[in-house]
Amino acid sequence: LWGDIRARTEERETKFLDVLEMAEKFWYDMAALLTTLKDTQDIIHDLESPGIDPSLIKQQVEAAETIKEEADGLHEELEFIRILGTDLIFACGETEKPEVKKSIDEMNSAWENLNRTWKDRLDKLEEAMLSAVQYQDSLQAMFDWLDNAVIKLCDLSPVGTDLDTVKEQINEMKEFKMEVYQQQDRKS
Repeated sequence: LWGDIRARTEERETKFLDVLEMAEKFWYDMAALLTTLKDTQDIIHDLESPGIDPSLIKQQVEAAETIKEEADGLHEELEFIRILGTDLIFACGETEKPEVKKSIDEMNSAWENLNRTWKDRLDKLEEAMLSAVQYQDSLQAMFDWLDNAVIKLCDLSPVGTDLDTVKEQINEMKEFKMEVYQQQDRKS
């Protein structure tokens, strides 16, 4: 009888030690992952605002994608901790189960927040890139128009001496002036 009790006691002690080891691993890994997720989210929040130059924005997108790749590398660890937490829920007492479940939910929430933060960052960078490209295209179109206007002005003949030529030149200048106003309205 004493041998049976002793064997059961040792078996129970082994189970307790296994659960304790599992719990220590779960809580340590959970804390480390939550810290990493929060730090990564802080890094994304602290990144410089989107630039106005497409080449700068491209560098910012590449930096954001590098951070995302590093964060995605944590997914395997996240899944491991989820499984470990589920195992711990089945192994621990009823009073500890809600705490473990709450911690798993907190970890999942931190993961989702990180992904949302990253997506928001990428969306802002994409918007900035679109605006920067549109601005550069508009600016280039304006420069092209100005180059053509300068050529047009240089090609105008000298002011005429007879009344008909001067009237014609005045009409040409009015047309040119209307073109300038239309171009100005488009760029405003």
